[in-house]
Amino acid sequence: MVFHRRRPGGELDVRRRTGTSAADSSGSGHTATLNKTASWITGKNGNGISNTPAQALAAASREAERQGKAVEVADATIATSITYAQPDGRTFKTEVTAGPVRTRQGGRWVPIDTTLAEQGGKLRPKALAEGAAVELSTGGTDPFVTMRAAGGSHALRWPTPLPKPTVKGSVATYTDAAGIGADLVVTALPAGFRHEVVLRQRPSKPLKLRIGVDDEGLALSEGKGGRLLLNGKELR
Repeated sequence: MVFHRRRPGGELDVRRRTGTSAADSSGSGHTATLNKTASWITGKNGNGISNTPAQALAAASREAERQGKAVEVADATIATSITYAQPDGRTFKTEVTAGPVRTRQGGRWVPIDTTLAEQGGKLRPKALAEGAAVELSTGGTDPFVTMRAAGGSHALRWPTPLPKPTVKGSVATYTDAAGIGADLVVTALPAGFRHEVVLRQRPSKPLKLRIGVDDEGLALSEGKGGRLLLNGKELR
């Protein structure tokens, strides 16, 4: 992973620097010392640290220069960033995202894909963030959604049997689940899910729902503004 200051254009343009210590990018005269697995890289806006093995960076730089095009530094790739050695053989560009956009499957990185597909009688996203698993009901009395993460599970139960859902991409719609013209809509997200009731017409009477919660290894609590929070050892 590469840590340094981003250029105004959103790209990180850095080059390696030898030595065991260097000033940081704050301009405050601070210095830091490297351990055996890190190396200094120097960019146009200051210095940074890479904990990617130096040989991996060097190998990617040589290959990028040989091919005349950017080459991914595989050892530097994580769920939220990817680094490319540039064709000049000296600089690197790192693309950073606010949330996970890739996950490991079969020992390799693949794009996160929340598209729902039926497997074993449940609807499951094709590829979620590492450590997260979500499954949706195909109808009936089982929990309409179950999420597993942080060594625990969290399941929600609808008060009445659900119809078979209509599935489009990452969204499952249980038509009239909350009454005529009131649908339960569940959306798979990169690291979880969202559920809501969508009204297609004005209800004839006040709509009240009691949703059952089954938790194992996770605790449900109320946060600011009435938000519900899931807490587990690995989520703290």
